[in-house]
Amino acid sequence: GGGAGGARAAAADVVSERRNAPEERPTAHTAESYYQPLYQFRLVLVSPRIVLASDPSLSSCQAVTLKMSHLDYFYENHQETKTLSRCFFIDGMELFTGLASAPTNANNLNSENSLIHPLCISLT
Repeated sequence: GGGAGGARAAAADVVSERRNAPEERPTAHTAESYYQPLYQFRLVLVSPRIVLASDPSLSSCQAVTLKMSHLDYFYENHQETKTLSRCFFIDGMELFTGLASAPTNANNLNSENSLIHPLCISLT
């Protein structure tokens, strides 16, 4: 009979220790420990080309082409502060003009023909 009673007493001691033990909480609270974004979205494009044209179906339509080495867009919805943050990073942006019928022709997109020197832009 002592074996079962001893097991119950040991189990009671464990329960008693758990009840009396201090709760495990971090002593120093940092902003990072409470930071929980509700939603994040990231878009990364390598060597994208964005063509802007009024009517590309017309062979004589002029187009503006933005050529980039890297485009990074990051969107975050902060749960605690109920704020939104957006960040753009563009590297190696160049601007070209030409016909909409061949806006991404490699000969037309030579860096020597760019209207602007390759730019690096970061917006937050």
